[in-house]
Amino acid sequence: MKKEGKAYGFLKCDKSLREIKETMPIIRKYTKTPSNLELSIVEGISKIIGDRLLHETVIPDLQEEGKCNYAFEARLEGANNRATANELTAILNQAYQSDLFNPKPQNFYSTVVYEKNRQYEQLE
Repeated sequence: MKKEGKAYGFLKCDKSLREIKETMPIIRKYTKTPSNLELSIVEGISKIIGDRLLHETVIPDLQEEGKCNYAFEARLEGANNRATANELTAILNQAYQSDLFNPKPQNFYSTVVYEKNRQYEQLE
């Protein structure tokens, strides 16, 4: 069985899903994201596929806070979950530098989580 890392990111952005998806190739170029990193984006954080643990722990907390409206799932063959989370963090950080956040909001919120030992860890 091939090793595949997974990570989930959550972001608050006022732009449309179409605008975010159109900007991703530029962001990935700047962050030098591995070409085999698969990235899916959905509007509405509860719509992310994920697993049961994600939907029982992370999603309810984020919904309660109400800070995110987009969810990202990253998969990276040959990497572990933490390495995949690092790649996703770079993407979300670069997104803030892009036109997606122009003008710059006063409050920017994003978070990345990955599964470790049957629980989700937030990447610091």
